[in-house]
Amino acid sequence: MTKRFYSAKPDGNQSEIVAALRAAGYIVDLTHRLGGGFPDLIVYTKTDPGVAVPMEIKMPGEVLNEREVKWWGEHANCLATTVHGVDEALSYMALCDMWVKVG
Repeated sequence: MTKRFYSAKPDGNQSEIVAALRAAGYIVDLTHRLGGGFPDLIVYTKTDPGVAVPMEIKMPGEVLNEREVKWWGEHANCLATTVHGVDEALSYMALCDMWVKVG
């Protein structure tokens, strides 16, 4: 039997970040319960909803754990990011929107 890692609960700032992203018009999938280092959210760009951005949520001062570092190392070519608050999340998604529009 394969052991699965489930996050006991989302980071304390996750609901605020999710609410802000959704209020700004982004589609957000909650993936924090997948565990194994997989990011907490998948956020879709507004300029092309087919472009998914994996987003790891951390409280200020927190860093990636060992499983997360492994995941990020294996997926270095995607638009994934780690954010610590609403402003970071919205700013990063705005950059992704511009990149997708220009790209």
